[in-house]
Amino acid sequence: MSKKTSRSVSFQMDDVSERYMLEFFEQNNIKFSPFVKRLIWNYIHENKEKNVYELPKAGQM
Repeated sequence: MSKKTSRSVSFQMDDVSERYMLEFFEQNNIKFSPFVKRLIWNYIHENKEKNVYELPKAGQM
């Protein structure tokens, strides 16, 4: 599987930063519905073993 760096944003996430995910959203005034928060949380946990997350850019989800 090749990485599509032009279409996605890749970043490393350690176990500690995962805990502060929702806090980060709130501090930066990023509002998500509980449903979207759950989708993001599930996505992180499904890809946890990779320790690399590729989030689609806006409009690609």
